[in-house]
Amino acid sequence: MDRTQIGTVRLDGETPQLSGTLAGSVERTAVGQTADGRAFSKFHIDGTIAHAARSIDVEFRPVNFRGLLDTSLGVDNIDLSLTAPPAQP
Repeated sequence: MDRTQIGTVRLDGETPQLSGTLAGSVERTAVGQTADGRAFSKFHIDGTIAHAARSIDVEFRPVNFRGLLDTSLGVDNIDLSLTAPPAQP
């Protein structure tokens, strides 16, 4: 995709949302506090990226990340799947 940004997932507002050409949903699934009293939110993101290239690069890049002293970002349970159209004769 020639390093073209096709969309973003915004988690910093009251309502999380997808933008650009991303299709799918973002749901805040939990809000709480760590043992030392820092607030956290947990999200489920389900998205579709349509493309016709031979490969695709997906980056997780935080925006307005304030570092270890004030905020953190964790990513886990990633599931990638491919839906391919049937071959044409």
